[in-house]
Amino acid sequence: DLHQPLHTGYAVDKGGNTIEITSNSVSGNLHSVWDTQIIDAKNITADSCLQLYATLDTVEIAEMKKINELKWMYQSRSFLDTVYSFKNNFLDKNYIDGNADIIKKQLVIAGLRLASILSSIFGSQS
Repeated sequence: DLHQPLHTGYAVDKGGNTIEITSNSVSGNLHSVWDTQIIDAKNITADSCLQLYATLDTVEIAEMKKINELKWMYQSRSFLDTVYSFKNNFLDKNYIDGNADIIKKQLVIAGLRLASILSSIFGSQS
């Protein structure tokens, strides 16, 4: 959850829950658009996340896996300007397409970090 930027968002709009959005492909509140609707609209799947993972180098992966929850929260918050970069509560195709890439990468990073945390708790298994 920490890797979805609106989960680290602003209390004033309840993490985007009070902002109603319109678009040609998504609708509802901004939070739900980021939670599921862009994922569904752009067909982001486990396979597409694995394809992105395959493009990462080992140094980048090792850096992502370092456990530092506060740093992870600030990294998620760094996307908030992008999350809120729309006018008149309308999300155009460029917004959906550009943010789909962020969401996909955040899903990959979240999976790596979850694996790192679980390994630290349970030990690595061969």
